[in-house]
This record gives sequence, structure tokens and C-alpha cells, in this order.
Amino acid sequence: MITLIVSAVVLVTLVGMYFTYNNREVSLRKEAEAQKGKIESVYDTMWKTLKQEAGVTEQYRKTFEEIYPKLIAGRYSGDGKELIKMIQNRYEGVQIIIIIGDRLSTDYEKATIAIAKHFGLPYVNFVGVTIDKCSGSHPTAPAFDKMASMIYEQCIDYLP
Repeated sequence: MITLIVSAVVLVTLVGMYFTYNNREVSLRKEAEAQKGKIESVYDTMWKTLKQEAGVTEQYRKTFEEIYPKLIAGRYSGDGKELIKMIQNRYEGVQIIIIIGDRLSTDYEKATIAIAKHFGLPYVNFVGVTIDKCSGSHPTAPAFDKMASMIYEQCIDYLP
């Protein structure tokens, strides 16, 4: 009789564990699918922006598909130095200027400046700078002109 009770308890425990683990697996799969959808949406938005705003043509889409995951991984991993190294290695002789936006946290601003200094890169800090003529959080063409002038003025000695 004791054997039967112990066997029943073990069986109920195993069945309970199965459903718990199965539900957890289903939940994780759903989360992964949702995250994949978000990533695809961000990628599509980024590509459309590059096409429309920067005039990047379809012939460069494949190259963008190759480098985009590395850019995003570098953007969100470690201290950001891997992203700079990847860009410098892939595009030998490229001149990189770090631009710090005005909508970032203070810690992010400090970390970005530290990375720029580590690599000896010039940076332009827009934190606290008022740029009129924005559409939502994105500058319009006149605002981009003002930003370009600021970048040029601050980085003129760095540029060829």
C-alpha cells in the first residue's frame, strides 16, 4: 500500500513537472517569436529610413543585411568598443565621428565620450543643445543642416 501511495505521488509530481516545463517552453517560444517580430520591424524601419532619407539604393540592401546584425549587436553589447573595432577593421581608413544625442541618459553620454577618447575619435555632444525644427524626436532638414555645421566646425581638423 505504501508503495502504491509513493508511486502515485511520484507520478503526480512528474505529471505536474511536465506541464510546468511544457508551459514554460511554450511561453519562451512565444517570447522569442515576439522578439523576432520586433527585430524584423526595427530592421525594416531602419532600411526604409536609409532608402528614403539617405538615398541608399537597393543594390546595397544585401550588404546592409550582412552588417546590420553586427551593428546592432555591437550597439548593445559590452562597452561599445567592439562596434568601433568592427567598423575600423571593415572600413580601413574610415574616419569615425561620435555623435551624442540629446535624448540619452547621463551614463550613456559619459560612456560614449569615454569610448571616443579611448579610440582618439572626435565627438560632438548635442546634449543640452537646442535644435529647432524637429518632427517628433527626429530633426527636419533645416535642423540636420544646423547639426552638420556644428559637426563640421568641431571636427574640421579631423576631416580630410
